Amino acid sequence: MTKSGIEDVRARFDSVAAEWDANPGRIALAKAVTDAIRNAVTLRPEMNAMDFGAGTGLVTLGLSPYVGKLTAVDTSPEMLRVLDEKLKALGIANVQPLSCDIAKTPLPAAEFDLILSSMVLHHIPDVPQTLKRLHPCLRPS
Repeated sequence: MTKSGIEDVRARFDSVAAEWDANPGRIALAKAVTDAIRNAVTLRPEMNAMDFGAGTGLVTLGLSPYVGKLTAVDTSPEMLRVLDEKLKALGIANVQPLSCDIAKTPLPAAEFDLILSSMVLHHIPDVPQTLKRLHPCLRPS
């Protein structure tokens, strides 16, 4: 994907952010993903997690009660603005939105116990490179 292609994807998500959560299919999918993660991973209050491609936080908000801190990473400022409005309205303090293009932005080393992602990788032009960039962010197990 070219630089303009990546910018086109970001612009498309920015343009639909305000209506994103109005789609019942998205809500149901996010709940199913959240339930699957909760069934597959032992989430603990001391965990620090990253939701890579968090969007408006549908999965983020579903998992936030089960971890200590959750960083919601996305390239779309508008998606994160919607998430931030929800966080304020719900009084959720353990989620930190982060506008970030991980291909360009230095990431913290060994900070996260868990990195999760839902419905994002098909938008990534180089998935192996993205995973290589995310891997050092995980704490050693």
